[in-house]
Amino acid sequence: MTASFGRIFGPGLVLLVLQCVSLLAVGLEVGYFHHRVALLLEPLSPDCGGDDATERMHVAEHLLARANALDDWDPLAWVPAATLLLALAGSLAAAWEQWRHSSAACRRSAGRLLALQAGALVLGGAMLHAFDRVWQAYITLLPAACMSDRLMNDEASLAASTAWTFQVFGAARAMPPHAPDAMAIVLCGLLLASLAVGIWLWRQAPAPSAL
Repeated sequence: MTASFGRIFGPGLVLLVLQCVSLLAVGLEVGYFHHRVALLLEPLSPDCGGDDATERMHVAEHLLARANALDDWDPLAWVPAATLLLALAGSLAAAWEQWRHSSAACRRSAGRLLALQAGALVLGGAMLHAFDRVWQAYITLLPAACMSDRLMNDEASLAASTAWTFQVFGAARAMPPHAPDAMAIVLCGLLLASLAVGIWLWRQAPAPSAL
């Protein structure tokens, strides 16, 4: 009985839970970012107010006001970010513990798991930094561009003009707005791979001897 509980509730289960929490935290971070961007761009009229310079100035000021209001949500942003980093750090520690106690037959796989978790932690931190950079670009570049540029399609709102947004980011040589999403996809791939390796190691691990 003690050996069975030791196998079920050992480092393998801890690693599995932390990996699942990491995946959920990535989803929360991505969803939270896109929700903030949608709220930021929601009130914009087609063509940033058209040819009327006063109206375009009004739209840009409205955009800046919404950006300042959404900055009050910053403490909320730390919830998924801190959860992700803590879960990734805990997964790395659990993978290290598995590597230390793995048998000779499983040591190579445990080493791969350790490398995957280390890569996931580094990529997770880089992804969070990328989301922050893109958000700062949204709230600084788009108001200025709205006052000076016109949308390519007069019938489309700024929120729907993805090509125009990419042009604005490209002209300023800012990080592309889709870059953090691509990093999140790669991070999910790393986490799923480490999840598969962790489950395999958990099944291969011998049950601890009963006291």
